[in-house]
Amino acid sequence: MALGESLFTFACIIGIGFLGGLLYDFYRACGRVLYIKRRAVFIGDLLFWLLFTAAALILLLLANQGEVRFYVILGLVLGVLFYSKLLSRFFYLLFYRIFTLSVSGIRFFVKTFKKIGKIFFLV
Repeated sequence: MALGESLFTFACIIGIGFLGGLLYDFYRACGRVLYIKRRAVFIGDLLFWLLFTAAALILLLLANQGEVRFYVILGLVLGVLFYSKLLSRFFYLLFYRIFTLSVSGIRFFVKTFKKIGKIFFLV
């Protein structure tokens, strides 16, 4: 593998780690808005990382014929660390606000339709 190709592969692996951090924040924000219990959070975390590991292995098969070397693990860890230190707080709050607004909107419409239903069907 040429140096340019190796650097590109390493950058892709860092991107995979970065994406893992982003998806985890998406999952965490969703869980916080839905008030998921501790046991369910543990199981959800376990499932998330198992699915992410499987997806990362599939992407590694596409990127570098599935070779798992030290630089692959280093790239994944660096990607997650870069994301968590630089952008995690911003995206977590963004996802949390989007989910909160969505749930509030859904609750508003459900309450409104219940009131309309009571007016039309009980009168």
